[in-house]
Amino acid sequence: GKHEERQDEHGYISRGFNRKYTLPPGVDPTLVSSSLSPEVPLTVGAPLPKTATQSAEITIPVTFEARAQIGGQEAGKSEQSGAK
Repeated sequence: GKHEERQDEHGYISRGFNRKYTLPPGVDPTLVSSSLSPEVPLTVGAPLPKTATQSAEITIPVTFEARAQIGGQEAGKSEQSGAK
């Protein structure tokens, strides 16, 4: 950031600052992007390395049962008793 140059009783004065960020391992510095606007603070972003996104993927097996079973009986069928 940089503040505008202005004059005081001794001459001209200006101020500036730098902000440094450490990138995570494997991030390509040439792909880093940033944006700044009056409504939004400084935003810095970069895509994750391929190894980080690939290692997050896992396969979860899904089994399908045609009918749900409750207590050893098929759902929808009830036990009939002789008493009325």
